[in-house]
Amino acid sequence: MASSSRRLIDWEPFQHPKDQSPYQYHRKLGIITTDNIDDPHVEANVIRCWERVQAYFKMHNLTKFMDPWYDLIVSGGIPQAFISWQCKELYDFTSQSGFMTRNTRKTFWLQVAEFPCHHDSAPPGAYESLEVALRNERTVRVLYAQPDNRSFYEEYIRLERKRDRKEFRISERQTWCTAVLLAELEELKERRLI
Repeated sequence: MASSSRRLIDWEPFQHPKDQSPYQYHRKLGIITTDNIDDPHVEANVIRCWERVQAYFKMHNLTKFMDPWYDLIVSGGIPQAFISWQCKELYDFTSQSGFMTRNTRKTFWLQVAEFPCHHDSAPPGAYESLEVALRNERTVRVLYAQPDNRSFYEEYIRLERKRDRKEFRISERQTWCTAVLLAELEELKERRLI
């Protein structure tokens, strides 16, 4: 009983704008998980995972990651990644050593796209970066040539027009579209297409 009342206070439920898949966010601890925290044992495993990671950071003097800007992504009670929207960084946990490896910008944006709802807007500078990139005709042409990107680009433009007219606040859908397009732009840069 205590666990479910604690859950109502500590965990915030979110649904992905694409397919309504649920995830939970613990704002105070900075935990993102798709695990079923309604089960007290699962919730306890997620919290223990967070405690182990915090102990690891203290032991190795990695205080940077104890900053409230970083969120821990947990799946199956196991740490998957540490992400900072503020610093635009993503670190994966490696299963062999327990150490973290810094990930690419593309993977960072894909992770933001996977969990776009628990912050009020996209990471700092995201909208501006995309706006600048989309001013380049060649970039738009290459981006638009990819069939999957066409719908994201059109959705982004539609949402931008609404935002310009102040018809809505920045939505989870806007954050998701922005992150997907920025990930795709990183991919195109890696392939030297733009």
